[in-house]
Amino acid sequence: MKPEHFKQARKALGYSQQALANEFDMGINGGRTIRRWESGQCPVNPIAAYTVRLMLTGLAIELLGEEEFEKQMADVNAAQAQGERKWT
Repeated sequence: MKPEHFKQARKALGYSQQALANEFDMGINGGRTIRRWESGQCPVNPIAAYTVRLMLTGLAIELLGEEEFEKQMADVNAAQAQGERKWT
């Protein structure tokens, strides 16, 4: 996950850097670590990126409903199979 995508995801989930660090139980310097990920100073931890993706999926299902979420994902997957970029 690119640093800017991680930052967008964190904000979409409604977390500050420190709040997400607390959620991940990263300790006293967790907020600083997230700032480093988001600035590109350090690579985003792959486990943190995966967890944020799962959290976004849960939020999308909650907002759209499971049926609409599945429909949207099917559209995205079909577009990707045809070599298109459905969403940026």
